[in-house]
Amino acid sequence: WGSIGGGVREFCLFDDAVRPSISAFPATRVFPVSQEVSWRTEWSRNALAVWLKGKDPWVAGNYPVYSHGDAGSFVIHAYGELLAVDAGYDHWVSYDLYPANLHNTLLVDGEGPEKSTAGVVENVIDAEFVRSADVVTEYAGVKLRRTFLLVEDQFVVVIDDVEAEAEHDYTWQIHTPVSRATGEVTVDGKHASWTGFDPRTDNPGRVEMHAYWAGNVDVEAVGGSRWQPYSADPKAGSYDNWTVVARQRGRDVRFLTVLCPHPTAGEGFVVEEAPEAGPVAVTISRGEDRLGVAIQDRSTAPRPDTGRLIVTRAGEVVPIEAASRAIAALGTRRGPKVASVQVDGKRFEGRELIDLGRVAAPPHQVWAEFTREGTGLNLRRGRVTLNGVRDESGSTVDMDQQAPTGALRYEWRGQPKPIDYEMVFRVSDSALPPNYGQLNLRFSLRPLLANGGFEEAGGWSFGTWSSDDQTEYETKTVTDQPHSGTRCLMMRGIAGSLNMVASQSLPLKTGATYVLSGYYRGEAPAKASLCNTPGTGQYIWSPAIGPSAEWTPFEWEFTVENPANPLIIALRLGSVGAAYFDDLELQEKAPAP
Repeated sequence: WGSIGGGVREFCLFDDAVRPSISAFPATRVFPVSQEVSWRTEWSRNALAVWLKGKDPWVAGNYPVYSHGDAGSFVIHAYGELLAVDAGYDHWVSYDLYPANLHNTLLVDGEGPEKSTAGVVENVIDAEFVRSADVVTEYAGVKLRRTFLLVEDQFVVVIDDVEAEAEHDYTWQIHTPVSRATGEVTVDGKHASWTGFDPRTDNPGRVEMHAYWAGNVDVEAVGGSRWQPYSADPKAGSYDNWTVVARQRGRDVRFLTVLCPHPTAGEGFVVEEAPEAGPVAVTISRGEDRLGVAIQDRSTAPRPDTGRLIVTRAGEVVPIEAASRAIAALGTRRGPKVASVQVDGKRFEGRELIDLGRVAAPPHQVWAEFTREGTGLNLRRGRVTLNGVRDESGSTVDMDQQAPTGALRYEWRGQPKPIDYEMVFRVSDSALPPNYGQLNLRFSLRPLLANGGFEEAGGWSFGTWSSDDQTEYETKTVTDQPHSGTRCLMMRGIAGSLNMVASQSLPLKTGATYVLSGYYRGEAPAKASLCNTPGTGQYIWSPAIGPSAEWTPFEWEFTVENPANPLIIALRLGSVGAAYFDDLELQEKAPAP
């Protein structure tokens, strides 16, 4: 609240009677004061999000003290994971994070933008199938126009158009969240790929980023980058992350880079060079969809038969099918509203967020009705995504453009998985730029007990609830003879006072009966327990489990009497020796008729 000079810097007004509205927040935002642009495909945890930055000329020239050399840098987050990262701003003493080589910038003879290098955002476009913006800057003796495009809400194109008076060595760089300890970057010619980072679990992710380059470039992965999601010590980070670089030498050079985030499930993109469209051109296809991206000479701009074509001419981006719809400034206006929703016949009135919680099966039919006065709704912009991925094969659109209302109807046709789901129903009006309305429908098919097979990271908390100076133990997942899959849990007491715990906090129902089951082996008998966080009220234990040299099934039935929420269910070991667990399940027992 207070600044060094005194006075109030910020204040907040809050009224819990005001219902938050997703449609009130545009997915494209331009920040002219800081010369930054942010894009989101939707408002959900699985959105594809792009943040790109220039730098205000006044700030660059008058306040370089804590500034970074990052004009033209960008960050990409998709499907819940970070894929292209930035060194960030840990602390004001982290001056070693300032240089351009730790940001997603273009280096010229090894030099990038300085702290005082300005970058001006121009040509911001929010059209039907593409969003675009330029960052214009000068440094190291060259002029650079860096064009960013978010195409079909599915992939990102970065076009670098460089003008110089002499030849230089250029290095295009993108920093990954992958370190030598957490994974590898795969490079195959002009194609590179790596996995993301899940900030919710602080673990390496499963989403893949595929990067493709066109033209005369050499691609390789190099070490020495620094990135860390969080550290209380600003000097604790290591320079051990992978950076992917594309190099070329010349004078007036162009880089064409295609960045395709891709969850491990689903059909990926195929990116190929298209020499018939020019020296720096690619086609991007998935299934029957095909789109071409090319950099043409500044004097001519032919349109070859590559599907829809995005052409940069004289450094400016021109979406061919939306050239007349360029937007100079984007305002904040309310979009279409959710009128009503039906989920398998159950009706919800005017709700933008519906959370069904844990369900036994996914919704079979969802009907989402939107309304928009004035400009009306646009049929072509209606879509449904499932965990951020467009699921056109399972959805049908039924919308009346002549009336102020329209609806999206979705029918589940896929194979459900034991994961959390978020369906996003998104429509826009016919305004330019378009205003969007959105419904978020969440449900979970996860088992009540997460990661019972110990095949994934997360789900469990490991530790000891009491110890002394001689306590020595280890709790971890191992590959030593699991009951199924590739991993199981090992709890090993070694010395001292032992009270080892592997636990989960769960929203159990008071009065309900549950059955914990699974498999055990080991020389040390173990137990399970149920309690609340402070250990008050109902605190119950299972009978002893084991010992047994072979995998042995066990069950523990209990009724919840503790009104606290959540409750902690735990596996416990209090003696020297090892206990192994695998394939655990927790089921609510149906009440007697």
